[in-house]
Amino acid sequence: MDALKTMPPEEFREWIRTWFWDIHEWVNQSLEKPSFPKESLSAAYGSLNLRQRLRHLDAPLRKAITLSGQNAKKFQDWKSRYLILLSIFGL
Repeated sequence: MDALKTMPPEEFREWIRTWFWDIHEWVNQSLEKPSFPKESLSAAYGSLNLRQRLRHLDAPLRKAITLSGQNAKKFQDWKSRYLILLSIFGL
C-alpha cells in the first residue's frame, strides 16, 4: 500500500485500470464468460457514473452479504476505499 502512496499519477491510473480489469476478468471467469480485452475498458465504461452505480447496488450487496453469513463491515471498508479512489480521480 505504501508504494501506491508514492506512485506517480499516470502510473497510479494504470495500476487502477489493471486492478479494475483484473476484477472484471475474475467475474467473467466465475460466470464462464469470455475474456474482456483490457484495451476496451475506456470504451465500455468511460461514461459510467460509478458513484450512482454503487448507490444502486448498495442495498442488494448488503443483503447478499448478510444472507451469505459474511461480515458487512468488510464491505463497508471496501466501499469507503472505493469512494476515496473515486475522489482521487475526480469521479
